[in-house]
Amino acid sequence: MPAVKKKEVKVTEEVNKEPVVDPVPEDEEKNVNVDVHVENPQQPPTETKRTDVTVIDRQENTKLNNDVATVNANLQKLQAQINTANAQTKAQLNQQIQQMNAEKQKLQQQIAAFEIKTREANALAQNRAQMEKVKQEFLELTEAKLDNFEKKIETLKDKVSYLETMERTEIEKQIEKIEEQKDAVETKISALDSTIDSTTFKTLKTQIDTMVADLERSYNRLVNDRVSLR
Repeated sequence: MPAVKKKEVKVTEEVNKEPVVDPVPEDEEKNVNVDVHVENPQQPPTETKRTDVTVIDRQENTKLNNDVATVNANLQKLQAQINTANAQTKAQLNQQIQQMNAEKQKLQQQIAAFEIKTREANALAQNRAQMEKVKQEFLELTEAKLDNFEKKIETLKDKVSYLETMERTEIEKQIEKIEEQKDAVETKISALDSTIDSTTFKTLKTQIDTMVADLERSYNRLVNDRVSLR
């Protein structure tokens, strides 16, 4: 029993015994205190190339500005510690300050590039919106012309039905050619309706204008050359 009691006392002493810590020299203590936690700013994700209107993620710009604010806050902390630091510590602080200023400059360059990219994207979106408005107006006007031609063609077919067989057959062939011209215009209209490229839009618009003009000439030539159709 005395042996057990002695063992219990020994265990108690080991548990309560505090570890001995060597004193830290004054200079080393200052070096430990001057370290400032700096969050490394994350690089914005690489923008994926898109076929439609580019949409800039404004969260990227917010993140960059927040990173600059973080760097500025850390710079202020370091500047405040320089006033009470010794020569060796000041050298370390100045080195950190230089690194932070370099990082800040990179962030500011990224922000400037982002702003340029945003302006370009906004200009592109505005141009495409304007093109879309012009396109819809042009489509409505052209489709109205084609609807009018459809009515004229139906009227011609009614008149032709009363003509003699030989003349009727010849006119019907000419009407078929006019209808083929009209179908070709409608095919071009479908292509124009689906395009978002301004250059392609201008090319198709010019082609459609020319085709509609040819369609009008073909119709007028047929009507003017045939007394029975006037």
